[in-house]
Amino acid sequence: MFTALQTGANAFATLSLQLLALITLQPADFGSFSMQYLAFALGASLALSLVCEPWLRRDLAHGHRGEWADYSAASGYVAAAMALVTLSFSLAVPPLREVAVLGALAVGAGVYRSCARYHAVRVSHSRHTVLGDVLSLIVVSAGWLLVALLGEHDLFSVVLIWCLSAVAAAVASQWPVGLSPRRIRRWLGTHRDEIRPLLRDSLIMDAGAIGTPYLLAPILGLQGFGVYRAVSNTAAPVRLVLTPIRPRLSATPIERQRRVGVVVVILALSLATGAAAWLALVAIGAFEIDLGSLSALVPFSVPTAVFTAANLLGSYYYIVARGHLGSRVLLTGRLVQTILAIGAPILGVVLGGLAGAIWGYAAGTAVSAVTWMALVVTRR
Repeated sequence: MFTALQTGANAFATLSLQLLALITLQPADFGSFSMQYLAFALGASLALSLVCEPWLRRDLAHGHRGEWADYSAASGYVAAAMALVTLSFSLAVPPLREVAVLGALAVGAGVYRSCARYHAVRVSHSRHTVLGDVLSLIVVSAGWLLVALLGEHDLFSVVLIWCLSAVAAAVASQWPVGLSPRRIRRWLGTHRDEIRPLLRDSLIMDAGAIGTPYLLAPILGLQGFGVYRAVSNTAAPVRLVLTPIRPRLSATPIERQRRVGVVVVILALSLATGAAAWLALVAIGAFEIDLGSLSALVPFSVPTAVFTAANLLGSYYYIVARGHLGSRVLLTGRLVQTILAIGAPILGVVLGGLAGAIWGYAAGTAVSAVTWMALVVTRR
């Protein structure tokens, strides 16, 4: 019950922010917001491979968790690096200049919080887990209220709310003990064997999941890019339920994940989630409800539903694979996913513009999801 409560607080906080952006920003502004949010996604992915999962895998293999000082220093350096990256490219993109500093703070604080929260969940430090989640939820909820009362539906307002919620969650987390360069060098040396396959996997994944959207942005324009990225956000509830419990899923014996009953449940949940997404978009279209960028997805309800269902299936089995499968198997799954993530949307946009890109995105996600499931279930 406690796990469900803390997972719910984290999921609602992050989901509320993404929904706020999705339904209050028009596609062009949502496209701008997504460019910064993708930087946070990149930072969180790199943090998992450089800090969180190497620490977990070493613990599972050797029963040695290491010191918080080293873990927190590694987390701090990754977060600072991503904040600088975000600031640099935001200053270079005209629509993002007014929110460059806010976006950089949001990304840096968010990446550090994701590392600190992963550690807290694993070692059962509930105070550091729950307080940050609750504060983030309070800030985002207050943001919703202010947006409703003041009617400020612009990019600056959404990024400001994101920044304040991320900083609040980071401040409530366990603080780093020290940021000496010696600690990061020691961390990389101690966890080199765990980092190498995980980082390679993440870089290949990010080339498709994050590199492809950035590649499509100038082709689609901010308006089309906003609609394309809105498809991904329909699966936010799925990711936000799985991400907070990722440490527990990764540590669960793989034999349990291979049971027929578990596979059937995950498949059923995936199909139900896709059906719910389709019904929601059909209802929005039927009642002609204006929900910003979300309403722009009504003509693409079918591929959006396919993507949403596949995202749950693929995300679940990918988390299991990252915790247990060997580097060669991970590389096989990641190469399949990356080839599809890059090739399918690009081929789609060439053949059919925005609609083709969305269909390619959905189809590629579905095939890669089945691949991850097969690798987890069949590999011994």
